[in-house]
Amino acid sequence: MNLGEQGCSASALSKSKLADVFETGTTARKCDGLLSVNAVEVGNFEFKRAGASKLEVACQLRKNIKINKRNLLELDKYELECPVLLSVHGMSAIVFRVRKWHDIWVAGKASSTIVLPSTFGELRLFLGDPVHQLSNLLDHYHEYAARADQSFQEYQYRKKGEDEEDTVSPAPKSVTETLDWEQIVFHTPTKVAKQPSLLDRLKRAKEEIVQGWDEEEVEKHF
Repeated sequence: MNLGEQGCSASALSKSKLADVFETGTTARKCDGLLSVNAVEVGNFEFKRAGASKLEVACQLRKNIKINKRNLLELDKYELECPVLLSVHGMSAIVFRVRKWHDIWVAGKASSTIVLPSTFGELRLFLGDPVHQLSNLLDHYHEYAARADQSFQEYQYRKKGEDEEDTVSPAPKSVTETLDWEQIVFHTPTKVAKQPSLLDRLKRAKEEIVQGWDEEEVEKHF
């Protein structure tokens, strides 16, 4: 688990596919926490302070889902799914999973929300079902890491054979003409758009009104 703001390479790859056709940036999306197995990104966690608004938390959750969809697209070559993921708000964590259902991508809760205790009374409640839920979650990550490690080894083994075949009869490289939209993730803004202040709006309105006026007219009316 890597904590602290860092770029998600899977999101940069998604943007690079779009940049092959359109003039767009390829900067990786910043993440609060990346879950990796053998340097392969398998999941992304996001954290929000307890005082964050519901709208901020909702924006953060959508960012989390989109980044993990991009991770899932990369994990497909290893025949893996994303592990269960977390979106943390203060002392609470939404437990969810991203999956493909038929031809659409969906995100749904994997279990009830985990709430860490902040008082002695809550601690007694936490030591009931929630602590077992947290223990099962940790077991899930250990089992997933072992399964992922095995899948990565199998993929690397198959790739060695494919690379050898490619040296003998290399396949012609084609220029990208159309996008495989299935592989594209449109990463929307993660923060609530800042609304202009009343003074800023008045200033903008004045600029629109006086456009084309001379200085004498401006001084006369303002």
